[in-house]
Amino acid sequence: MSDTQAKTTRPGTKDDLKELMGKPMPPPVDVAEEVAKAIGPGEQETGTPSPQLQRLRAAVEKGKSDGGGIIQVDSAPEYETLTQAQAEAGVYSLVGGYIDRDGDLHKEVEIEAMGGEEEDLLGNRNIPIVLRLNAVLSRVVKRLGTITDRGEIARAVTDMPLGTRQHLLIAMRVTSHWLSEKDLYGFTARCPRCRQESEYAINLLSLEHYEPEDPSKQLYELELPYSKEKVQWRVLPGEWDHALDVMGRNKEMASDFLTHAIIARVVSVNGEKVDLSVTDVLTPDKRKAKLSKRAQQVIKWAKRSKSVDRDRMRAHFLENEPGVDTDIECECKNERCGAAWSVVLDLGQEGFFFPQATSMRSKTRSSI
Repeated sequence: MSDTQAKTTRPGTKDDLKELMGKPMPPPVDVAEEVAKAIGPGEQETGTPSPQLQRLRAAVEKGKSDGGGIIQVDSAPEYETLTQAQAEAGVYSLVGGYIDRDGDLHKEVEIEAMGGEEEDLLGNRNIPIVLRLNAVLSRVVKRLGTITDRGEIARAVTDMPLGTRQHLLIAMRVTSHWLSEKDLYGFTARCPRCRQESEYAINLLSLEHYEPEDPSKQLYELELPYSKEKVQWRVLPGEWDHALDVMGRNKEMASDFLTHAIIARVVSVNGEKVDLSVTDVLTPDKRKAKLSKRAQQVIKWAKRSKSVDRDRMRAHFLENEPGVDTDIECECKNERCGAAWSVVLDLGQEGFFFPQATSMRSKTRSSI
């Protein structure tokens, strides 16, 4: 896909990230204090609907009352839009875009290259990786549509759809290393058949983008083929990225990652509200996984669902959510082997942003 605009974006809250966004970087403190500052005090468990869903519904209603969809406020900028990063700074059109609390859609982002402070923050392993990435994105994004306020940008980074945030992470990597590598990304992958490791490279701006027909549409409905249940689901908000990461690192919950991807999206079943907030699956400090009774009930429903119904939901997610195809096709360079397989471009590891030290290992393909 040549001459493709890189599209990306993602969400966060001003209070959660303000300690990480200030310049200069704060002096080292103990782990507990660093995590507390990065994560913030947490939210009170209020059940449903979640704040994100409330904003989405308000946006939809606002669009209806205005006689159309959600307004796109930055569709005709007064300056020339770049299709690729130049001179370590660039403007990108984000896949899906970001819907603010007034229901306005912002698709264009202007970012600057990472500096030493951002690299140090990214390498601080005392803070969970998702929170580090959110903080770095909040610092390098100079403008999102018409939004320039730092607090509003931080909120957008944590609130935007996961697929949009993925695109933003790729754009940040391209911009930060444009002078040295353009959009080229090298990695190492191991053949699953002969176990030989080989070097590969891809052009990040050539990755396929999935752009929704109507970015303002955040709620979808479908009927499951086996149970005939009518399910309403939402485009996965970025605030769930950290929650899913924490649950995935919990030994007792890690094996249920496919179920977690479903419960994070489902809003209602046959009209009964079942949407969950991140406070339903995390402790108040957001450092550990802890399921509320409501979350346990929704998980039981998802586990009881037949595979054909779960497959239908996953397919519907893929068909309608914004995102970037991060499955990379590889062919073994061992002439006596020649095996073909897929690796997943892991955007959630710091090595992706440090090209000279990057070593991406082969992974089996996983469903959304």
